[in-house]
Amino acid sequence: MIGALMLTAWMATPTDAGALIQRLDALQHTARALYVAAHPDDENTALLAWLAQGRKVRAGYLSLTRGSGGQNIVGPEVGPLLGVMRTHELLQARGVDGAHQMFSRAVDFGYSKAAEEALGNWGHEAVLDDVVRAVRTFRPHVIITRFPEEGPTHGHHLASARLAREAFAAAADPARFPEQGLPPWQATRVVYNVGRFMEPDTKAKPGELAVDIGGYAPLLGKSYGELAADSRTMHKSQGFGASPRRGPNVEIFRPVAGAPAKTDLFDGVPMGWDQIPGGPAVSKALKAARAALRPDDPAAALPALAKALAAAKALKDAPLRDATVESIEALMLGCAGLHLDAVAPAPYATPGESVKIEVQALLRNATDLARLDAVEIVAQGGAPQRGGQRAPKHALRRHAPWSKTLEIALPDDAAVTVPHWLRAPKAGALYDIEAGPLVNAPLDAPALRADFTLTLAGTQIRASVPVIHTRTDRVHGELRRAVAVVPPVTLSPDQAVLVHPAGAARDLTVTVRAFADAEATVRPVVPKGWQVTPPEATVNLKAEGRARVRFTFTPGEGAALGPARLEAQVKGRPGRWRWSAADLEYTHIPEQTVLQAAEVVLAPVNVQAPAGPVGYIPGSGDDIPEALRRMGVQVQIVDDEALAAGDLTDLPVIITGIRAYNVNKALRTHHQRLVDEYVAKGGRLVVQYQTHTSWRPLGLDFAPKAMALSRGRVTDERAAITLLQPKHPLLTTPNTIAPEDFEGWVQERGLYFAESWDPAYVPLMRMADPGEEAQSGAFLYLRHGDGEFIYTGLSLFRQLPAGVPGAYRLLANLLTPTQAHD
Repeated sequence: MIGALMLTAWMATPTDAGALIQRLDALQHTARALYVAAHPDDENTALLAWLAQGRKVRAGYLSLTRGSGGQNIVGPEVGPLLGVMRTHELLQARGVDGAHQMFSRAVDFGYSKAAEEALGNWGHEAVLDDVVRAVRTFRPHVIITRFPEEGPTHGHHLASARLAREAFAAAADPARFPEQGLPPWQATRVVYNVGRFMEPDTKAKPGELAVDIGGYAPLLGKSYGELAADSRTMHKSQGFGASPRRGPNVEIFRPVAGAPAKTDLFDGVPMGWDQIPGGPAVSKALKAARAALRPDDPAAALPALAKALAAAKALKDAPLRDATVESIEALMLGCAGLHLDAVAPAPYATPGESVKIEVQALLRNATDLARLDAVEIVAQGGAPQRGGQRAPKHALRRHAPWSKTLEIALPDDAAVTVPHWLRAPKAGALYDIEAGPLVNAPLDAPALRADFTLTLAGTQIRASVPVIHTRTDRVHGELRRAVAVVPPVTLSPDQAVLVHPAGAARDLTVTVRAFADAEATVRPVVPKGWQVTPPEATVNLKAEGRARVRFTFTPGEGAALGPARLEAQVKGRPGRWRWSAADLEYTHIPEQTVLQAAEVVLAPVNVQAPAGPVGYIPGSGDDIPEALRRMGVQVQIVDDEALAAGDLTDLPVIITGIRAYNVNKALRTHHQRLVDEYVAKGGRLVVQYQTHTSWRPLGLDFAPKAMALSRGRVTDERAAITLLQPKHPLLTTPNTIAPEDFEGWVQERGLYFAESWDPAYVPLMRMADPGEEAQSGAFLYLRHGDGEFIYTGLSLFRQLPAGVPGAYRLLANLLTPTQAHD
């Protein structure tokens, strides 16, 4: 079935003549190429831009994961929220380079050294199912991998290459994954796009193909390298702003499977319509439209495009038909200069609420061939309009705006807007997504949409736009966001983890946010062995109001690590609401409110910790200061002024954040003062992991004595730990560290270990991934002058937010200077 064209609120169909001609030219090409890699930022944006805008083929990028396992350099979001950010960053990137975006259910669980580890965590067959689904849906003729199947890189990378090759064969086999209900698809070839970061001096070898992708798109006024830089710069949470590359840019393609390419990536691939039943009629009409389309009068192409649309609808190849129909309809809207909008007065709506929406249509190009037949508001799941309101037929005239206010009543059980991959708890290292189109989809359908039925050049088309809310920012101008369906109240705890040292009670403050007038009763549901007082709290709030309620959690006999779930009942509304809300307010992606399960981890920890104060030098987004406060430790942020000239003698311990030396200019400038005037005179400086590689040099020696960092890491979070100096004060005071303190760790043991060091350092731990040589550079201790220096690559920044008890015990020892017990 041919569905309505969906125009997004932030990536509308372009109406400038150059882009329209570019799109129309691309419709004469039926070849498709799918790029496959593991993460947001892995894609070769220059190649995608060249494919989509230069060769004008339908190009796509399949990222196995949404990048939730990384760090964020532009804000505090990590984990699922970071995955939401990077999903939208990818979509913004695709809006620049012109490719399509797809995903699998694979969770970015952090660095992996081998494909076997990645595939074992995800489930080899499960994630292969997803890649096969993407291939059968997108139907590429050429599959391109960003990585080889073997080599010194991330196991996710290697796994993506293996899965691409395996999907090439499996997608063509009707006996593989028949439950998908999709017809088999045989691609022509798989090639590896040899990366300069893997093989910097690579030149084409016999059997390989060299292609210069460094061209220029005059209709867009940019080279493919310039498009690529703009696209890559959208990965802002990763700090991947890029400068454009102009001129020649040779890429190497190594054959992997299928028929080798001899002179062109698309050797043997039908590039046009001639070999497709019904295709010549489509091609003829598209050529007529191209001849008619004038830059100063794009609407002149509408009659020919209407004929092309009729020919496309007659195609027997359903996937090709649907994609072509969607593209031609978008071109017709662009050539007409039609602006369609549906605007609500608020960015939110709640179940049971009626929403008034102003629908708007404006014809901006001269044509007497446009008519608005109907407009209808539809909610996800098909909620009807109140009163059956439907706009009457209306002839559209140039520069004559048309608008009408419609209303929709949401049912009491309307689903709230949650990213489809976050609706249910993860199933291991896969998102729990129901089999079907959403498995590969970047986003859900909009919560509310307006379906426009239009007649252009005598042919009827349907175009859908999300219902949006707009506001004007004094710096950035108009900001648009899709309207979301939200609970009447959300419950956001002020801490993700409550640490209970030695059975202590801990307070939790919950922000109750009202999206509608509400009398809400809030209660925590605690695991066995825990007590909470008061058992519930009631608040009365007007819409947009907020209140804070406080609960005290106390571990009793048998209390164990586990989540307390927060829920609210709202007077006059059915059901229980169990969602927290986080606002993403960046200008490079759409503003939005992300709902997640409202819960807090309760962590009973047998730990002793000093009261502080402890100094903290921020790095690149970690939760250590909050973790310190959870233990009752006073934290003092060491700012730039304090680093430059402040008195640090009242701070017995200072800790640097992860990658602090990489991102904190003041720390880099004044690190020698920190060593000479703080450490040497009696302070303890604890440095968490820093990065130093050929492509990200650190640029200084931050340790008091020689120490060389590596990319060494242990990714198996269950790897055995050998304590090399079990009687060392760092491992005994005030908490005795034992093997059980390394149980329950998440994602990894550590990263960016030291690989060599001055003999004055004392290594305290040894560990190894399975089958690898043991490493001893994860935890180094040094006496320097009257003070102490410690480097640790242990991933405390991951363990502490997860409530791992042993990580808190080890952190408490880091806070207790040796001088205190000498």
